[in-house]
Amino acid sequence: MAVLTRKQREIRRREGELLDVARNLLADRGYLGMNMDRIAEQMEYSKGTIYQHFSCKEEVLLALAIQTGEKRTSMFRRAANLVGPTRDRITAIGTAAELFVRLYPDHFRVEQTIRSASLWEKTSPERQGVLRMCETNCMSVVAGVIHDAVASK
Repeated sequence: MAVLTRKQREIRRREGELLDVARNLLADRGYLGMNMDRIAEQMEYSKGTIYQHFSCKEEVLLALAIQTGEKRTSMFRRAANLVGPTRDRITAIGTAAELFVRLYPDHFRVEQTIRSASLWEKTSPERQGVLRMCETNCMSVVAGVIHDAVASK
């Protein structure tokens, strides 16, 4: 793992804070109420600083969806790594999916919102690829447990 410079760490920290503010705005005001002006205002940064991280609010939304995918994958991995029969492990993944929706309803809503074609088409292919990779990783966890079940028969 590469060591980040102080400036790189600061950029990541600021981006994380930006996404936290955006997620709260999205939860409180909905998609139409979340915009770059409000994010900048709440962060006490210029709008230009926000645009250094994201080109548009759809990119912010997609970054939130990526965080969601990473969080879900983490929960699925924990469930899949339980010691026990594959039936229990796949049941744990199902339970993790249900818990995810209950514990993180704002995350779940982000995923639903970004799937709108009119929003998706405004986002960069690079960030779309990151989200697709998150989804692939999550489904790979499930596939791994199914593979273990088939192999054990």
